[in-house]
Amino acid sequence: MNFNSQILESALHNAMPSVGFMISALVLNALGVFLIWSKWRGQHTSGAKLTLGWLIVAFASVPWVIVFGVEFGITFQLICIALMTWLLVASTADIKPLKALPEGAESVTKSRVSHVAFQVLVVVVLCGAFSILAVISVGSQLPISRPAQLVLGSLSFPLIWSGVALVALYTSRVYLLSGLLLLMCAGMAWSLLG
Repeated sequence: MNFNSQILESALHNAMPSVGFMISALVLNALGVFLIWSKWRGQHTSGAKLTLGWLIVAFASVPWVIVFGVEFGITFQLICIALMTWLLVASTADIKPLKALPEGAESVTKSRVSHVAFQVLVVVVLCGAFSILAVISVGSQLPISRPAQLVLGSLSFPLIWSGVALVALYTSRVYLLSGLLLLMCAGMAWSLLG
């Protein structure tokens, strides 16, 4: 960090305390997420509002970084965006009662139930374990600090898990995929612990 950026950072901290930065970060995030959400809901059809929403969300990262630093500021901002989005979606959800199955609907067989139960175990346990081990294995090989590895892992873990889970849910060879994932998990665990 050079001398001019230290002076600028000091001036910003003196001009607006951390609470002010936090409030501005939350307000900017809320405004940006609301504009993006309103475009998604079809309330505003203008592409300019969507672009403005994304620009506001990007600009909101500045106060987050000033208060928490780059490593944790961006992570907290992404968590805040996710929570705000879930609140907006849940607040406008149209909850309807379930409809009864029509007459003559195919009955659920025991083999189908066991197949779905196996898929749930693969997605929750095996895909999760594979994702954790993959993130730790790759992160430990990178020439970056431990906090940076933590941030990289926390941001990439859900992406890897969801990608592998999608493959596990859409493949017709879930047993073959689960064996392959189990073998890869054992190999990564052996390389990390051995």
